[in-house]
Amino acid sequence: MIILFNKPFNVLSQFTDKANFAKERKTLSHFINIKHVYSAGRLDLDS
Repeated sequence: MIILFNKPFNVLSQFTDKANFAKERKTLSHFINIKHVYSAGRLDLDS
């Protein structure tokens, strides 16, 4: 299965944010609620 998703600005291109930041950043998991899906390729946070 292939899922095409236009990543919004200021969202990490991964499903978890393991960095220790004061405020939580949004990740793909905030938008895609499908198990066993992984991102292919990377975009910057502000892309």
